[in-house]
Amino acid sequence: MLLVVEQFLNGLQFGLLLFLLAAGLTLVFGIMDLVNLAHGSLYMMGAYFAATFVAWTGNFLIGVLLALGATLLLGIVLEFVALRHLYGRDHLDHVLATFGLILFFNDAVRLIWGPAGLALPLPAWLTVPIQIVPGVFYPAYRLAIIVVALAVALMLYIVVMRTRIGMLIRAGASNREMIGALGINIKLLYTLVFGLGAALAGLAGMMQAPILTVQIGMGENILILAFVIIVIGGIGSIRGAFLAAIFDGCFHRRARALLDAHLSPDGHRAGGAARGAVSSQPAMIASLNARTALVALVATGLLLLPLYSSITGNIFVLTLFTRIVIFALAAASLNLIMGYGGMMSFGHAAYLGIGGYAVGILANEGIGSGFIQWPVALLVSALFALAVGALSLRTRGVYFIMITLAFAQMAYYIVSGLARYGGDDGLTIYKRSDFGGLINLSSRVQFYYLCLACLFGGVYLIWRIVNSRFGLVVQGLRSNEARMQAIGFPANRYRLVCFVIAGTMCGLAGALLANNTDFVSPAVMYWTRSGDLMVMVILGGMGSLFGPVIGAIVYLLLEEALSQVTEYWALIMGPLLLLIVLFGRGGIMGLLGRLSRG
Repeated sequence: MLLVVEQFLNGLQFGLLLFLLAAGLTLVFGIMDLVNLAHGSLYMMGAYFAATFVAWTGNFLIGVLLALGATLLLGIVLEFVALRHLYGRDHLDHVLATFGLILFFNDAVRLIWGPAGLALPLPAWLTVPIQIVPGVFYPAYRLAIIVVALAVALMLYIVVMRTRIGMLIRAGASNREMIGALGINIKLLYTLVFGLGAALAGLAGMMQAPILTVQIGMGENILILAFVIIVIGGIGSIRGAFLAAIFDGCFHRRARALLDAHLSPDGHRAGGAARGAVSSQPAMIASLNARTALVALVATGLLLLPLYSSITGNIFVLTLFTRIVIFALAAASLNLIMGYGGMMSFGHAAYLGIGGYAVGILANEGIGSGFIQWPVALLVSALFALAVGALSLRTRGVYFIMITLAFAQMAYYIVSGLARYGGDDGLTIYKRSDFGGLINLSSRVQFYYLCLACLFGGVYLIWRIVNSRFGLVVQGLRSNEARMQAIGFPANRYRLVCFVIAGTMCGLAGALLANNTDFVSPAVMYWTRSGDLMVMVILGGMGSLFGPVIGAIVYLLLEEALSQVTEYWALIMGPLLLLIVLFGRGGIMGLLGRLSRG
């Protein structure tokens, strides 16, 4: 009985923290139609502000109030400087721009506070246990979290449902154009809403800080839970977010308690389709323009790279470009569904991990033949893509983004729990895949050319697909699904096949990556790696055949160059991604296309 009460209170406390984070997120998305991945960074900044101000003032309450004001101000400045320019853009732009902000905030924190975590000590009066019922004691601070969060939830309900500003917020969530036409300052409303959301996220981070270590990236995991909450509760609904957060918090804690008790650690468009066909044809003919010249130059450079490495003795450049070629293959597979199919998957890195773990697990079990490992990697990736696609393709827009993200995180947590295969620490692969003497993967040059052959083969396959009848249908569905269905094409069936092909190709990249690093870990399938792949596609040019390859080369070379200049390279990379989203539509290939047209 005591355990049940304690777990219920823990679940309630965790659920209320989730609500504070999710409430700000659902307000921002419901009113501003802005998918803000940097919401978790505001959660982190609230915790860091609290730890800093409490240390400066020596008073817990004053420090928390100052931190709350600082987070509110940070949110207002962030909306005014960066996010205001994203209104009216599609959700993909939101995802990439705010992903850049995550990079910026993480390195800004590392620069200001250092890489080590901070502690937020509690005053003595919040450390004593309080007797709730006879025989049941509960920490005073956790009770304070419950009381404060419930008070904030009540105040938020009153503001949203019983005040004029709340009426404007609800009207904005229902019809933004109408309240703008009535003379309401929509920009000011957006700024206030975003500031409120930032303050709620910061408050959640402050209250969680004394329980957990204040550290870089602390908002990334809980952000995923917050997205789950707003999807379950209904985007834009404060009441739905509250109920979903309480349910998730209690269920989450109870499930963990049961698992801990029973499992010990050592236990066992139609017009668009036509445009797609026309625009992809010139990329494959011999017309000499800026894009084809760049593609020819890059392809030639990739082919001759081992010769350059041999002549100069620079082994590092060959190692670096082997990694680049592998990620270019993964980005090209994502471009198939995102650029040509309009399916904005935010969990594509899961297939990298699945392909890599298939190779690593089989190698760990004594099966070293590449003729077994690689087909298994492709098969498991295809089956996972089939399951994910069959469910997620029933949705559209931000729901599709969130569901693919949720599946990827599910895969991430599953492999993190595989203690037999390294768990969080990852799995070392002591011997690369053996192809019976046909090719030696231990040879850097041979392995590089194998990766390059897979990349060129993947790009050729994508070209054949997008210029086939099947590919034209997929592109037509991207542009005008209703018309394509009226003609008689089964939309989900075509999309599902395309989704599985892309997942299988990315699984091949995962098998290559595992052999390249002789190691595979859950980090390769974390959601931020999916963000990296999306950036590569956008940077090179989404919907262009060779764009993702160019994007992968530029992105990873830029990352490497900046890391050589400063360890805080993400401080530069993050804002650069934001600028690319704002001013570089069409990516590098789009820019070259405009230049070639004069």
